[in-house]
Amino acid sequence: MSTPISAPVHTPPSNRRDEPRGMPAIWRTSHPTVWGLVLSVGGLILTAVGAGFAAQRRLGDEATIWTLTGFVAVSALVGLTVMARSRPGLAAYGWRAPIGMRRIGFGLPLLIAPIAVATTSDFEVTRATALAYLVLTVCVGINEEVWFRGLVLAALRGLGDRRAVVTGACLFGALHLANAGSGKSGLYLLLQAVFAAEVGVVLGALVALTRSLWIGVAWHLVYDLTAYCTGDRLDGRALAGVIVMMIVLAGYATWLLPKVPR
Repeated sequence: MSTPISAPVHTPPSNRRDEPRGMPAIWRTSHPTVWGLVLSVGGLILTAVGAGFAAQRRLGDEATIWTLTGFVAVSALVGLTVMARSRPGLAAYGWRAPIGMRRIGFGLPLLIAPIAVATTSDFEVTRATALAYLVLTVCVGINEEVWFRGLVLAALRGLGDRRAVVTGACLFGALHLANAGSGKSGLYLLLQAVFAAEVGVVLGALVALTRSLWIGVAWHLVYDLTAYCTGDRLDGRALAGVIVMMIVLAGYATWLLPKVPR
């Protein structure tokens, strides 16, 4: 698989031992937005195929979850392979311990999302289904961070870090509108897209500031598992929780974004 990747744009010598402390991965391309869009779609293709396959075969709930998990895991492996085969290496993409945690408030505002879901919804799963969801959310967290905060952000960094974060977040939010065929209401889809865009800004800014993808992976695990196990409904209580977490995340994004270099 050929990609327009070259060494990160920075002056220090390319030494793997120095890489974790160096500049983040940057793709040298004359069309960063186009590549950002291509990679965004690429990160969702296998997930969509898995969902379509399960629907076509009319699989049961647990079988659907495990099938989707398999497709998402393959998607994550594809993304990791692209990272590993490119010159920057995995550490430059964010597979390293985070730095500057105090500067980002230790990511604590992110906790409002799973707390809001857990306190405004009811848990409705069996232990077997919860286990399946746990494995799925691990794969989803790795897959989305590999593609959206790893590869997509690297492709968009030619625009500058701050514009890369915002552009990547817009793509992340817009692509959630692909769930229009899921039967959810228009209000649900709109809120999901806006929430995803907010999450994209926050997680993208955290990667830019901490040089690590692990915060996003951990957040996806906690939030997605909570949402799946509560049925992901939008009744009156759940809507109140959504509004609260969107307000908090919007405030956190507004606080973080100016810290990201232009």
